[in-house]
Amino acid sequence: MSTTSGGHGVSVASVAAGDTGNTEGISSIGYDSSLILSSGGPSFTSNSYPNSIAGQCLFLAENHDEIKVINISLVGGNSDVQASIFEFLNQTLNVTVVAAAGNGFLHATYAIPPTTYVYPASYEHVLSVSSVGSYQPYGSVYDNGATVGWKDVHQFVVGNDFFTHQHNDKVDIVAPGYTIPVARGLDTYQFGKGTSYASPMVAGVAALMYSLHPTITATRVKEILQETAVFIDDIPENEQYAGLLGAGRVNAYAAVLQAKCDANYTPGLDLIIRNSEDDYGVEPDVDTNVIWDSPDIWVRNQNDGILYQKSEDLHFVDDQTPVYVYVKVTNNSCETSTGNELLELYWAKGGLSQQWPNVWNGNFNLDPNTPIGNQVNTLNIPSLSPGESTILEFQWQPLDPDAYANLDFENPWMFCFLSRIVTSADPMAVTEGSNAALNTRNNNNIAYKNAKVINVAGRPSRGSIVVGNVGSSTSLTSDIEFFTNTVEDDNLWQDAEVRVELNHDLWNLWQNSGGQSSDVRVIDPIQRVIELTANNASLNNVAMQSDEWGIATLGVNFLVNQVDAQENFSIHVHQLESTTQEVLGGFSYTFLRDNQRQSFNAGTNKVSNTDGSETFFVEDINEEAIYNWYDEDGVLIYSGSDFTINNMIAQEYRLEVIAETDGHKDYKTVETEDKRIIESISPNPATTSAIVTYLVAEEDNAYLMLTHTISGVFYNYILDSQNSSLTIPTQNLAQGTYIVNLIANGVIIDAKQLIIN
Repeated sequence: MSTTSGGHGVSVASVAAGDTGNTEGISSIGYDSSLILSSGGPSFTSNSYPNSIAGQCLFLAENHDEIKVINISLVGGNSDVQASIFEFLNQTLNVTVVAAAGNGFLHATYAIPPTTYVYPASYEHVLSVSSVGSYQPYGSVYDNGATVGWKDVHQFVVGNDFFTHQHNDKVDIVAPGYTIPVARGLDTYQFGKGTSYASPMVAGVAALMYSLHPTITATRVKEILQETAVFIDDIPENEQYAGLLGAGRVNAYAAVLQAKCDANYTPGLDLIIRNSEDDYGVEPDVDTNVIWDSPDIWVRNQNDGILYQKSEDLHFVDDQTPVYVYVKVTNNSCETSTGNELLELYWAKGGLSQQWPNVWNGNFNLDPNTPIGNQVNTLNIPSLSPGESTILEFQWQPLDPDAYANLDFENPWMFCFLSRIVTSADPMAVTEGSNAALNTRNNNNIAYKNAKVINVAGRPSRGSIVVGNVGSSTSLTSDIEFFTNTVEDDNLWQDAEVRVELNHDLWNLWQNSGGQSSDVRVIDPIQRVIELTANNASLNNVAMQSDEWGIATLGVNFLVNQVDAQENFSIHVHQLESTTQEVLGGFSYTFLRDNQRQSFNAGTNKVSNTDGSETFFVEDINEEAIYNWYDEDGVLIYSGSDFTINNMIAQEYRLEVIAETDGHKDYKTVETEDKRIIESISPNPATTSAIVTYLVAEEDNAYLMLTHTISGVFYNYILDSQNSSLTIPTQNLAQGTYIVNLIANGVIIDAKQLIIN
């Protein structure tokens, strides 16, 4: 380790076993492992073998019996003496030594061809670690066209052989080594690149293996690491390096599980499909909030999902062209599966309360010709060793989405998939009931994907889901709640407006149940549009009889002047039983926006017309737009670019400008002039009478108040809104100056002076 607080050694140590779970800095792979740090030098070198990396390692091992793993993220010389020391450390002292394989031409100081052997990594009894990407999913392309850091690809810059770390037949294993978060100094963090960081990744895994199996041998550690590594030579970009990347990419989960099984074998098979990245197979799953968005299920238009492990928008070609659904299954046990276990896959129309099994097995249709779900297929799961995963590919021939468009669905390509592992060797932990969401939470054999990614620049930019009591034989009273659950996604509520259109059926179900809600504002009762005004907004106590249902179509409009660096926003909706608040099911939307989107401003110019009306002309935003005008209560009263209004009373209106390309919007508040005035008082000064001409609104409760400026005595005269003048007798009033106030609805609107002689 570097003796300076900001050195290379600090970064390496932070990757191997930085303090994790303290809400500060970065997390490391060697969770809760202890570090013994050495800066090298004569005082830290075995007297028998001075001034060598091997001697330094031997010194540490001889003076610290607790050392089980040594990481070396530096380059040294090659000698038979050092080779023998590393053999002694491995075979006699049972210490696993892990070293950086080298950075090829990318090393700032030791730039060498990437096929060159680098020491000490290339010694037989040292585990040599080179790099692969991890920062970006396979196939990712930046806005500038760059393709870098793809998961499990050896080239940092994809397609450029120069940008690699070492690859040769001495490499034993690879680990993430590009764009790695590291500590740098006492309170600084940055991204690092190099086998210096891939090596401590593997060292940290080895430390975890020793923590669960303290008596494991260094030889067995290497065996497990290589046996459980993920094979990556068949990735197209890695084919030219076949046999030069060792056993593959380290699989921490599988390696640690196998070490645990070696130490304490637990019988019984446990195959799992994860509900979230926080799901480790514990039943019930109490760590996953959104239970319907499994990362182990994804969909593709072509059969490339083994490489591209993320869902894409599906496209219907014809009734002979399938799409592909992929499901990842992992062995979470010490027992190797037989290969006779089955994986079932079902589809259903995107919705909330999707009753099991009726919605999923084809027993219920939205209409006689439009199914809501069915089984896709059943496949055999290949034999899996402890910790091993496999990906199974299903072909699915969907129904033409236009069939759903005719039923009020917008963006009809919204389907969900449920997968079940079926085997007598690993039965359901809890017997399945009708609640698919609860079944999934209780059983790690079940997972489902009920989510949609929507690019707001695309069309349609909204998505429809089924909300109801489909497939049930009993009535239901439920809440429909909309929420975000991360700090990043919570930004949606200030960066955008979230609106939901209810179809006639769902609107009537809600209104007939009392129209109860929380943080919901009705925008347009004719079109049945509501706006969600805060996180956890909900429609409450919606009563539904058996098989009653409706459609909710959710969309967002980003505020153009709130555009910042964030591109992705996820919002979830779930249906809950109103009394128990049991989750019946849910759906997730992820909306993508362009964070480079050009801004615009809603602007107007006002013209006063000869008839007393006023016209507001919108300012051009240099792109196609929709212009809506709302009254003070937020009710839509007009759509169009020019808005003419003839009000006696001053009133505020709100202009909404929506860009047609992507729905981004801006607002401007405008106000009409108050035309209610005292036009004239004649004669003035007055002796016997004065005629006051005025303008008031028909709906006003208006009167004139005459107040003597010295005595304070006042007189009120009720005004008739159908007339425009009033004669006030003055001969019996005290002489002097009076203030004449026009008061409407309790508010002084105008005032003039009157002198009485």
